[in-house]
Amino acid sequence: MTNQFDELFENFYPTSMKLITRTIYPKEMKFSDEFVEALNKEYARLKVVEENGESRPVKNLEEKFVKAIKFRINGMKDAPIVEPEPEESFEIDTEEPEAKTNKE
Repeated sequence: MTNQFDELFENFYPTSMKLITRTIYPKEMKFSDEFVEALNKEYARLKVVEENGESRPVKNLEEKFVKAIKFRINGMKDAPIVEPEPEESFEIDTEEPEAKTNKE
């Protein structure tokens, strides 16, 4: 009886079936180029840890990295909000120069 159940169950829910979820990047989040570059450098630096003169890769680096970022963000919740500085804008002079008049 159990073999028939296992066979029937396998036909409905094969073990090779995977659930794929789509992750969409949030539209409101646009990081500055400096931040992304610093984040990439820091992630690359943390990939390998040196102990007693030996280098080894860090296990579960992504999970640990995200956990550390969340820890830092929680510490910033009480920080004052700083308004971003406005970007420099150049005004274009659209007025036409006064026409020179020839006095006779």
